[in-house]
Amino acid sequence: MPETMRILSIDAGGVRGLLPALLLSEIEARTGKQIWQLFDLVTGTGTGALLAIGLTVPARSGKPLPAAKLQTIFDQPKRSLYRRTWLRKFAAHLRGVQPNYSNSNLRVWAQHHYMDTTLSEAKTGLLLPVYDLERRQPYFFKSWKAQGQQLKDKSEIYQDRNFRVRDMVGATMAEPGLFDPKIIGSQSGRRLTVIDGNLFAAHPGLCGLVSSHRLRPEAKTYRMVSLGTGQDTKGVSLLQARGWDSLKWQKQMLNLALDGMQGSIDYQLREILGPENYLRVNPELALRKPLRGPDDLRLIHRDAVRKAAMGAIEKDPIFSTILSDLNRVASPAVP
Repeated sequence: MPETMRILSIDAGGVRGLLPALLLSEIEARTGKQIWQLFDLVTGTGTGALLAIGLTVPARSGKPLPAAKLQTIFDQPKRSLYRRTWLRKFAAHLRGVQPNYSNSNLRVWAQHHYMDTTLSEAKTGLLLPVYDLERRQPYFFKSWKAQGQQLKDKSEIYQDRNFRVRDMVGATMAEPGLFDPKIIGSQSGRRLTVIDGNLFAAHPGLCGLVSSHRLRPEAKTYRMVSLGTGQDTKGVSLLQARGWDSLKWQKQMLNLALDGMQGSIDYQLREILGPENYLRVNPELALRKPLRGPDDLRLIHRDAVRKAAMGAIEKDPIFSTILSDLNRVASPAVP
């Protein structure tokens, strides 16, 4: 068994998920392997979870989707997962609030690719954090539990932990204010009411590391590739913040909390793993206009994300290190 446990962590970030999709496409092109063949565990939150599912679970073709295929989710606004129906717009107009999105595009995409595929069919370790509203606690979709491995005791059965992938897609994308909470049932009939894991794991790397130690306690090295969705470095001045009323603060708090969470987990992983084993790529975004939210798919922002990704591919020494390391995995030396 290999001495190194390799982990891929993909941040939440809404439509900025285009950035890790581009980086992952480059990795697959340069190594000649799919992501599931290069990592022992893949974890993601929000659109990061959507990418993690696509990269590890067999689609209709019998293989997980290539990263280049997953790019189209973010590249084509008409097929965007963020779609508002006229009915939702009208109802929101009557209530005087911003409408959330229909999950119809998301549901069609998931059904097209996965039909009755289940979590247990993942080609490599898959960990997806969500939040259980009824029990008010985090819940983790774990492919190895769905396969019957590392169950707690006789009271826990693998059917309790095995879910249809098409349902999991909606569950991991159910960000409050954007999509409705998702009710999801396991193979045994266990039901959960969940929202996405942004509340506690916008950067899911720490969750991934803990699970890696449980999965492979004998590993000598734990090495993580962590992909962010780009840093919006435009700060908030004291003058701006002083002028915010309670409603404005409510709108800003989620973004500020997510930034703080990702930064703190980044710090912890860097301290735990060290720079040689924690390889994070999260370039700055040169945004000419501020993002309206995780659903802002304007061309000007897609161009900024593409530019940031290309800059990381061409100039970031950490990304070069990732490629060199994964090329060794893809083409191990013959003794």
